[in-house]
Amino acid sequence: MTGGTGKSLGRRRLAAIALAIVVLVALPALALAHIERASYWPDPGPDPSVTPPAGGAVPAVRNLYTALDPKPPGDTRVVCQPDSMQRLDATLATAQTSGYQLRPSQPAIKVSKQYAQKLRSFNQKLFATCTYNSIQAAVTDSHNNDRVEVMPGVYTEPASKAAPTNDPACADLKETNDKGETGAVSYRYQVTCPNDQNLIAVIGREPGANPPPQPPLEDRHGIPDLGPCIRCNLQIQGTGVSPDDVVVDAGDPALGDHSAPGPNPPRYDKDVGIRADRADGFVLDNVKVRHANEHDVYITETDGSHVDRVKMPFAGEYGLLTFVADHSLIENCAAWGSGDSGLYPGAAADLGDAVPADQRRYGTELRDCDSFHNALGYSGTDGNAVWIHDNEFYGNTQGFSTDVFTAPGHPGFPQDSDLIENNDFYSNNFNDYL
Repeated sequence: MTGGTGKSLGRRRLAAIALAIVVLVALPALALAHIERASYWPDPGPDPSVTPPAGGAVPAVRNLYTALDPKPPGDTRVVCQPDSMQRLDATLATAQTSGYQLRPSQPAIKVSKQYAQKLRSFNQKLFATCTYNSIQAAVTDSHNNDRVEVMPGVYTEPASKAAPTNDPACADLKETNDKGETGAVSYRYQVTCPNDQNLIAVIGREPGANPPPQPPLEDRHGIPDLGPCIRCNLQIQGTGVSPDDVVVDAGDPALGDHSAPGPNPPRYDKDVGIRADRADGFVLDNVKVRHANEHDVYITETDGSHVDRVKMPFAGEYGLLTFVADHSLIENCAAWGSGDSGLYPGAAADLGDAVPADQRRYGTELRDCDSFHNALGYSGTDGNAVWIHDNEFYGNTQGFSTDVFTAPGHPGFPQDSDLIENNDFYSNNFNDYL
């Protein structure tokens, strides 16, 4: 009996080791699912071709109650579902009695009866003007300075999901290196086939007249094929009481805020939930984005972005990825269940030791966020001059990792000049493999 038990335990140990090896071997493929295109830091100065100028600073979140005001520049497009008001009523009732949770590490937030009545009344006005049931359709129709107000509901974006992945129509728009090898998709690819990879794509600029040089320039300051703004200073905002009211789901909404149980892989239909590309002045406020095969929220080559009150569960790679960003603020957020890191400011603008002392500043700020039950709480390859403060990183496999290496599309080597202060890192011994 003793010998049989030992053999049984030995077989189980061998099986566990074999499984761990398979998982570990698979991890690099996950992390390199898409090669980044050769990316460039955007011009940090404001673009005066747009009024008010785009970029040059972190954009403010525009107050919800000004959405129907005709005076400010830009138009408002309202997106809704038939049951938007019923969903709002249910969450407002709960928010008054029990409160709602913005970050699990923080107390629940209760709202007053007066607040609930005001929010409901304004949502009724928005509902009366609603002409869209698709966020992507509203974004596509938007221009500079516009805003997309999204009423409570689960948005699966069927038209976007129906768009082909690796669309043959855009095959010739992939980048080639000096050896003639095809790899990353170019910006022109994203412009031409916006929903190939993305459930919702915010394409901020026209592509420039000439394609970017190949091989890429060594100096990554300034985007060489930058075209004029077409959707700069765009704001996407949920109109509910909390981010849980507006759900953007890139996979199977039946999973809820979870992944598939057991060994079965989840159904994640698109690689990116919301992508903002060269969208200077972009704001994302008060929504939940989940179940993207790679990144729930992805902001790249953008000067001036603000992510506020956003939840990002169960991304295949990163809950939030910002890449070659400047004037970027991420705050009041929660990310969990990511296959890589919950929060990843990568290849951020090189504003530390690389510039004279009187020009140094932090180009990316991450504050007041929770990142938990991810493989990594935080990571940021070659991300320079990132200020990380007043966050909670807990229950991850590893709390913090910032690596310095040169990879295709990653400028910013060597990494330097991050400031990491007043964060809590604790209980980061979560076993992903179980």
